Amino acid sequence: MRYSLLSRFQGTFCGSVLGELLGLNLPGLPKGQFPPISISGGWYDFAIASTDHLLKANSTERVATSPSPAALGAIVPVACFYHENRLLLHKQLTSLGQSYAFTPEIQLNAVILSQILALIFKEQLLVPLNVLPQLTEQFHAELEHLDSKELLPQLHHLQTLLEQGATLEAVESQLSHPCTATLSMLRALYCFLSTPEDFRLVVLRAARTSKTPQLTSAIAGMLAGAYNSFSGIPLSWRLGWHKLSHAQGTPPDIRHLSQLAHHLWAAWSGSYYAIAPALQSKDDGNLVSDPVFLNVAQLSAIAAPQTLRPR
Repeated sequence: MRYSLLSRFQGTFCGSVLGELLGLNLPGLPKGQFPPISISGGWYDFAIASTDHLLKANSTERVATSPSPAALGAIVPVACFYHENRLLLHKQLTSLGQSYAFTPEIQLNAVILSQILALIFKEQLLVPLNVLPQLTEQFHAELEHLDSKELLPQLHHLQTLLEQGATLEAVESQLSHPCTATLSMLRALYCFLSTPEDFRLVVLRAARTSKTPQLTSAIAGMLAGAYNSFSGIPLSWRLGWHKLSHAQGTPPDIRHLSQLAHHLWAAWSGSYYAIAPALQSKDDGNLVSDPVFLNVAQLSAIAAPQTLRPR
């Protein structure tokens, strides 16, 4: 195993939100300066709300909202928690799609991205450049059922561009789709699959795309964060994020996100302390890590492999 599952969970959470921050602010950001820590109504909010509900109720039931491409952020905890069981993951994604009023295109994006994350978490993404053919072959019937007859040809074309070593400009000019979320996903997949080992390059290229850079870089950061783990996020970025969020006193904070991923990992592993004391912050009502929980991983009882665990 290249990286621990905990580190991959943390990389998924922090990488996606960091990507959203850069995509939102990079065009007008002076070189070397970290983007302002300010997000409202975007990927971050959906990811946090979905994680909050999943940890407390072990389900994804929600009140339906207007469809939003940023609602794809809600798949982050679901893809992490149910990655080992494809059927259960599909069931939860269907429930999530109904709750958030996903369009068929957004639902299909959720399925594709969750399956890629599952391959990463299970250490089955051995050759990233081959993931698209692998995905369409394994889940062809499922994807064809959800497809609007426009995405699968685009995925095949994207694979061709990747094999040809096409530039980002060429990808932007040749790939098109009427759904904003789908177009963002395609561009994020290119940024990730062309340079999977370099988190920094993946996110920066995604943040410089001409359309929907915020969503594109959030998706790219999620995939690159899962693949390279939390340790793969540049240290200077992590320190800059922590210092600026501490100075501003506004979320999202990298420490909060990494501890939230820790809670999710503990729940997945079967820890008796997964629903730890004081999960609820007295200040803002969101899930935060209790100081006591920092050592829970060393004290908790963990279920053995292949035994019943909370789902």
